[in-house]
Amino acid sequence: PVVDRDGVEFRSLLGFVSEGDCLEYLSNEMFYGGSSQPQTAATIMKRHPICVGPETDVFALTSIFVSHEKRHVPVVDAEHHLLGLISRREILRSLETFYRENNQEYLLEHFPPDLQKISNLRFVAHRG
Repeated sequence: PVVDRDGVEFRSLLGFVSEGDCLEYLSNEMFYGGSSQPQTAATIMKRHPICVGPETDVFALTSIFVSHEKRHVPVVDAEHHLLGLISRREILRSLETFYRENNQEYLLEHFPPDLQKISNLRFVAHRG
């Protein structure tokens, strides 16, 4: 994230420089030749990046990450102050937790454990 300080605590998001942006910039520089002017984060950043608020649910986040092929997305408040970044890895962890919690609940509701069958299956598995 590229930010501008609005005092001590708040940082307004100006843009975003991703690994892909760096890769694109460096490969263009190497292939086409060096730029005569020094480059800064402000010159290579993507302005107006896709952002989310802190209340965005995991399924909306998943949709954003999949449809826009992002690795990280800035989280901002209503005044566009940067609160942090969310990554694909964090989304995957959250989805895994959601799945485990909800899938376990569903399985227990629709298929209550039969301890006799479980005991018999363990016995058969150990005999063979």
